[in-house]
Amino acid sequence: MRAVAATGNLSTGFREESLVRAVEQGANFVGCDAGTTDSGPYYLGSGNPRGPREGVKRNLRLMLREALKAGIPVIVGSAGHAGGRPHLEWTLDIIRELAHEHNWHFKLAAIDSEIEKDVLADAFNRGEITPLCPAPPLDDGAIRHAERFVAMMGVEPIQQALLVGAQVVIGGRCSDVAIYAALPVLQGIPKQVAFHAGKILECGAASAAQRLYPDCMAAELDQDGFTVEPPNPAIRCTAQSVAAHALYENANPEECWTRPMRSTSLWVSGRCESLVADLYPQRNILFVSKAYRWSDTARSSSPALGILLSCANSTLFFRPCVP
Repeated sequence: MRAVAATGNLSTGFREESLVRAVEQGANFVGCDAGTTDSGPYYLGSGNPRGPREGVKRNLRLMLREALKAGIPVIVGSAGHAGGRPHLEWTLDIIRELAHEHNWHFKLAAIDSEIEKDVLADAFNRGEITPLCPAPPLDDGAIRHAERFVAMMGVEPIQQALLVGAQVVIGGRCSDVAIYAALPVLQGIPKQVAFHAGKILECGAASAAQRLYPDCMAAELDQDGFTVEPPNPAIRCTAQSVAAHALYENANPEECWTRPMRSTSLWVSGRCESLVADLYPQRNILFVSKAYRWSDTARSSSPALGILLSCANSTLFFRPCVP
């Protein structure tokens, strides 16, 4: 199957002709990540979106137009940048506005990832969540006085939406990789292939040898591996650029990973350039800082749920206690 990433972040844009070409080449879905923790806790705590509304509307318009024309789903994760309830509603408002303006009719799924403070406080008091180093000490009061919480969803909520016929899926806080792995895994692509390909796709054209500007990226997945191919002929991928992106946002692979498991063939421009092994984490945790995304990539079958706590001046990462 063929997966298309519209761009690395919904607010940054892409070339219209790149998306048109990518969908015409036989895409099975169009995905896009809309969030990041790189901007700190402000957007989650304030409820404000990041990025101009008109820019996001333009990008969603093109994604919806091409996907609806081709009869394929659109999947957006971490809506409104931080994935909280206000961010989700902000994005849904744009979607509904576009549908009204263009007379589009489709089944829309919205996945709310915000968790009530009382639920988390009770879980904390039962010893079910603990802070990760170097997060500051956590107590009941810190939880109850924070503005909001979001749980990072994996592939399962997206898959449930697709199974009931959703043509457009807008998710709250979401693992970047889950956006691109959900449908392939649902259709029988091995998890190690789907999650590895998702890791490469989630930043759009960032896996190119030289990213000239934010743009689309495509990957064709099968039982043995995936082929990475930029739909923009001005952009080129190499084995080195794609393999390097597999380590992006992974603080220290030597410390975080144990023995290689099954290998995934890495294909670039239709030719097998190298093999990159799937790695599994030593510990069932979400790593502090940017590395948590790569951890999510490898923990494809883990039931653990990472929780991002954002308050006025701190960002904390947690994991539930898993037997």
